[in-house]
Amino acid sequence: MRAKHNNNYKMTVPAGSKGCLPKRCIKINTAMAVFLIMVFFLFPPKEAQAIEIIANSNVLQQTISTNQLLAIYLGRRRTWPGGVGIKVVMLKQRNSLHNKFCRDVLHITPRKVKHSWDRVVFSGTGRGATEVKTQQEMLQVIKDTPGAVGYIDRSAAVFEEEVGINVLTLE
Repeated sequence: MRAKHNNNYKMTVPAGSKGCLPKRCIKINTAMAVFLIMVFFLFPPKEAQAIEIIANSNVLQQTISTNQLLAIYLGRRRTWPGGVGIKVVMLKQRNSLHNKFCRDVLHITPRKVKHSWDRVVFSGTGRGATEVKTQQEMLQVIKDTPGAVGYIDRSAAVFEEEVGINVLTLE
């Protein structure tokens, strides 16, 4: 290998190769970045749109904002606008849908959700969220529990506009 000097920029290149001049490298890297951004916008991740927010049928609210949902899932909001108590239902922390929900909808880590609920329980200010193992179990708990709220994969075969379930539109 021989050292090639270019305006106080030392670059080591294999013998016999022309190397990559800094301006050329910048042009190639910029073109690659533009290409990757275009691909991302043309083909957005499908999992971000695949989650439905669901609630018990006695919840009168039809829409919910991300901030309201975040407050609910962090244990900071405890009643619906109609006065019905909120019962949070979520999948186990290691479930991939739970991780996707926290990351893509709430924009926080599953660990932060768990830590927040631990603080609520250990401080004695409330009861913890109900954890379920499967989406089918989540549907059943939400259907049977007044004020319950949860989430489910829209494409899952278990979700079919069930009686007793209110689908909330995320604003």
